Amino acid sequence: MVDGRQFVRKGRLAIDNLKFSIIMISMLSDDLSALSPTPTQVSDAKLLTQFSLMYRNAVDAFMDKEGMHRGQALVLCAVVGRGGLTQTELAEELSVTGPTVTHMLQRLEEARLITRRRDDADNRLVRVHATEAGRELELSLTRQLAKLEDVVLAGMNAGERETLRELVRRMIANMEATA
Repeated sequence: MVDGRQFVRKGRLAIDNLKFSIIMISMLSDDLSALSPTPTQVSDAKLLTQFSLMYRNAVDAFMDKEGMHRGQALVLCAVVGRGGLTQTELAEELSVTGPTVTHMLQRLEEARLITRRRDDADNRLVRVHATEAGRELELSLTRQLAKLEDVVLAGMNAGERETLRELVRRMIANMEATA
């Protein structure tokens, strides 16, 4: 039996990759004819893309088993880690729009993983808190994702892992600086 969700996910990935490529090309040059990447640059880009897709698919497969979307898990982890955030603070922390956070919070609230309550000091604010079930699920998700990380980073010593973290941080900073 064919699972239609796989095709939808692959279609979304292709669209996300296309959007990313268009953004990166526009950041690099206004004149597309000026772009002539070296073979090493092409190889690096393919390697990074391959890893990103494989990791994302592995996380998505795990989240499917848990009945959650990756974005919902990120929201839940943020709420557990820093309980009492407003929806605006969550959106800023996760770099998503307000309506996106609202939709994810509705799903998490329906699943009884979070609650939203008015702020005692400022009744205009609504703060998001994890329920006991939400905290338990977040702990389970964190443990499972740590196992995935162990698989992905198997064979790397502590120094190599630290070097990898530093290189990834630098790449992120480079991308943020050009955005």
